[in-house]
This record gives sequence, structure tokens and C-alpha cells, in this order.
Amino acid sequence: MRSRLIELKKKNRKEKKIRTFVAVLLPDAVKAKISEFVRPLRKLPADVKWVEEENFHLTLKFLGELTEAEVGKLDCLLAGLFTRENAFLLDYGGWGVFPSRENPRVLWIGLGGDIDYLQEIQGKVEDICADAGFPRDRKKFHPHITLGRIRSRGNLEVLLREAQNTLPSELQGSFLVERIYLMESKLSRSGPLYTPLNFYPLSRGK
Repeated sequence: MRSRLIELKKKNRKEKKIRTFVAVLLPDAVKAKISEFVRPLRKLPADVKWVEEENFHLTLKFLGELTEAEVGKLDCLLAGLFTRENAFLLDYGGWGVFPSRENPRVLWIGLGGDIDYLQEIQGKVEDICADAGFPRDRKKFHPHITLGRIRSRGNLEVLLREAQNTLPSELQGSFLVERIYLMESKLSRSGPLYTPLNFYPLSRGK
């Protein structure tokens, strides 16, 4: 996977910015299960930009546009950090909206399980990024999987009511997090394209 960073270096002789984030990627089976439950919601006339199944993920830190040198620096920092961290189990289930039911902008699936350890890892990512000169996130970390972004209030109540019926207790499960990913995000008219730049295996000792 590190060859992807080498490819970027060879390809981009001119200084190019790379839209970058650190993430947990979901197993294909989990993404498929979530997508199955969300499918009826996508058919509603609500004004929502839905996340495609292949793009479901958990963001640990979004860094925005970085130079090639900054991405290389970040890669080294993350590689050093995650050699000391363990694999952990996350649960998924339940749903909600950000920032509130009165003013919803994001529809999400919740996460649980070894959430304290997840919070600890995210805090360490935040710390090493800040020490390296990258800005800290202003918002508190709320672990979730984004399903869609609500663009207007059109048919909003229908959407929320149907979500209550469509995302029941059966939409739950767990998965083992064995890798953390450094990701590139390319924006297009059809939606974002996410590409792993590198991944960092976690120890199975936990």
C-alpha cells in the first residue's frame, strides 16, 4: 500500500494538494447490511445526498488538503503510532441526526463496543497531528457512520418517520478493527472517490 504514496510522488512533479483523512473502513458484509436497511429511505423524495455503500466508513480525523510532503510526514507519524496499538471490537446500531432533530443535517448509524479505546486512539491521532503542526478539530469526536447529508427540509418529517421504522433494532452487529487507514478523497460530480494511501495493522494482543 505504501507504493500508492510513491506513485503520487512520481505523478505529481508539481505541488499538488491531496485531500486527506484518517479512517476505519468497514468490512464489506457490514456495509452491505447497512445498505440493505437504508435502501427504502433512498427511495423517499427527501432532499438527501446519500453516501454510497462502498464509501461507508468511520472518520477519525479529517485533515483537508495537504501537500505531498505533509502526507509523507503524516504517514510516518501514523505508522509509528499504530505499531503500539491493538485491534478492537466495535458494535453498530441505532440511528440519529446531527446536530439536532430540530435542525438535522446528517443522518447516521451509531457505534458502540470498545468505544473508550476508540476514543483513546482518536485522541492520540489528534495529538500527534497537532504536535506536527496540523490544526486540531474544533468539534468533539462523536463516533458514527454517516448515511446521508440532509440538504433541505423537503419531506424531512417523512424521512425521519420512515427512518424510525426502517432502522430497527435488527440493524445491529459488530466488527473487528484490525487496520487504520490513511485515505485520499477526490471530489467529483458523482460523489467522492476514496482511495487508501496506506494502512497500519493493529496488534491482535487486545
